[in-house]
Amino acid sequence: MDCSIKQKIDPQYFEALKKTLKNISEVKKGKRCEKGFHLEMPSLVGIKLTNRCNLRCKHCYEWSELGYCQFMDEIKQNEELDIQVLRKVLAETSDIKSGLYLWGGEPLCYSKFDELADLISGENRICAICTNALLIENNLNSLIKIGKNLELVIAMEGFKEDNDKIRGNGVFNKICAAIDLLLKKRAEKEFLGKITIHTVINHTNYNRLFEYAQYVQSLSVDSLILCFPWYISDESSELMEKYINTRFLWLPELSKAENRSWDSFKYGLPEEYGTTIRSELKRIDNYNWKFNIRYFPKIKEDEIYPFLSGKNIYLQNRTSCNSISMRADIMPDASISVCKHFKEFNIGNLKEKSLKEIWNSEAFNKARCIIDEQLMPICAQCNNLYLHGET
Repeated sequence: MDCSIKQKIDPQYFEALKKTLKNISEVKKGKRCEKGFHLEMPSLVGIKLTNRCNLRCKHCYEWSELGYCQFMDEIKQNEELDIQVLRKVLAETSDIKSGLYLWGGEPLCYSKFDELADLISGENRICAICTNALLIENNLNSLIKIGKNLELVIAMEGFKEDNDKIRGNGVFNKICAAIDLLLKKRAEKEFLGKITIHTVINHTNYNRLFEYAQYVQSLSVDSLILCFPWYISDESSELMEKYINTRFLWLPELSKAENRSWDSFKYGLPEEYGTTIRSELKRIDNYNWKFNIRYFPKIKEDEIYPFLSGKNIYLQNRTSCNSISMRADIMPDASISVCKHFKEFNIGNLKEKSLKEIWNSEAFNKARCIIDEQLMPICAQCNNLYLHGET
């Protein structure tokens, strides 16, 4: 399934793509010669600015009823990254201009966001911010500062009734108001960034995806991402426990954690929805769009059913993760996790060591070697595996 190839590629996006492909190529070549190979410094830095969020979306693995943030104490729930740590990271990666991916919680809840925008604005870095859009107006001047290298990835889960069933009453109208404001400022040459809508295929929108994509196009945004839900089955969770117990108990946080973060990835869709989803995506593929549409992950038609099952099935024979060799992920407590989504894989803390020290540490290399030897059972649904992984 692929409809995005029909679209004109934006020059800025093309340059970023070339850089990413170059890094992937270097990692692939390096891994053939050296187990656990990685770039000298990460080409992408994911930064979870805060655990705080102003919504309680039903499909969220962080803040839904089963979300892992619900099991944190109040201090941890409200934790946010020290701005001095951010200064340090930006300084260490200034030469190679590592891309930035800012998320949360809700990243615009970060109390130092304006200060962070000042830091980013003077650098020629690609920066993506994943947001629910509710605080865009409050942070508009800061977002404008970041400039043309910014991509705002705005979460919207379907038409008004569909979105609000997932995200809460009244949220859809607030999202639309934020988009209108950004487009107005872009027309006035103030906001220079890109606007992407990110939509999880869910139980309210799965049967109207084509119609919804037409609606999103009418909003005059730059692109739409249709994302399959990341559902981890109980079977995969059990396999993950065995994997950890035999390979990763040397990491302190994994050895003592009671509530595993992957046990919160329980929002999924019945496999019987697959037929309808497949039909809707076929209609999307065969339509001549005027904007860009991407699928996350980019799986084939006959792979929809096994993917929805949430089982430990590596589709497309993807058996190697390159993200761990290219990307560093920083948590609100300044720890660096081997994997963005699973905070227990804490490999070091930026309050104690530099990014370079942690990235090239014996512990991080040991983790890379273990995962290179065998992927984790929960990797099977990961978008990064299908973006950057290999057979």
